[in-house]
Amino acid sequence: MSTLATPPTAPSSLERAWSLAELEMSLLWRNKTAVVTAVGFTPVLVVLGVRVFDGLAGGHLTASLTVLLATFTLLLGSYYNLTTATVARREEGMLKRLTAGEVSRAEVLVAIALPHFLLALVQTALAFVGLSLTVGTPNLTYVFLAFLAFLGGAVMLSLLAFATSGKTRTVESAQLTTMPLLMVAPAFGGLFFPLDVLPDAVRTVAELTPLAPVVELLRVGLGAAGPDGTELVAGLATTGRPLAVLFAWLVLAAYLARRSTRWDARR
Repeated sequence: MSTLATPPTAPSSLERAWSLAELEMSLLWRNKTAVVTAVGFTPVLVVLGVRVFDGLAGGHLTASLTVLLATFTLLLGSYYNLTTATVARREEGMLKRLTAGEVSRAEVLVAIALPHFLLALVQTALAFVGLSLTVGTPNLTYVFLAFLAFLGGAVMLSLLAFATSGKTRTVESAQLTTMPLLMVAPAFGGLFFPLDVLPDAVRTVAELTPLAPVVELLRVGLGAAGPDGTELVAGLATTGRPLAVLFAWLVLAAYLARRSTRWDARR
């Protein structure tokens, strides 16, 4: 008596996205420029951070350096490198081919963004552990806020990377199209000087820039010092505004990504 063979189960959306992410990870590791951009600046940022936060020690220094490292790994990985990767895949015709089958566009974008996020996360985590062991362990009472800020910042910057890729013709021109955010966001994100020193109108605008809420929430989550090295941010009382700003940027970035992302080669 014969039995009918059970048909193979179709892969789920998560399985399809993960398979594509594994492919993207292998392509990322082959791109030496992208790896150096994502990882090579860590020692420079540590030295720069030690000078910026001169006078801090122990857990306070670890927290402040971690905030600096986390912000720049996201900016260089989940934004700049992801922009160039998306443009490269589009111009190679890879984006168009992937969406010709059962894979959705959302799955493709998640797969491309995931390796860059994981690289930034691992890099930040390793730096944090290393600093905690050698410098001192910070107060981790609100560490969940730090992870929320990191995750929210990664999603927001990834969506902005997809939006920027739509305005970028070639991989080389990504250096120009990403420059406004790469220059403005760190300058007015509260990383290197306290926003309180700015005139009220300018400070209000600065607090609404993409990195400002991420930096503030990271500081609250890790109990880090501000860029003046004096006042420690602690407690949950001040998190309402940065959470609202971060959420607004997530919504805006999703809209821009949906509207601007291109799937056909521009050349």
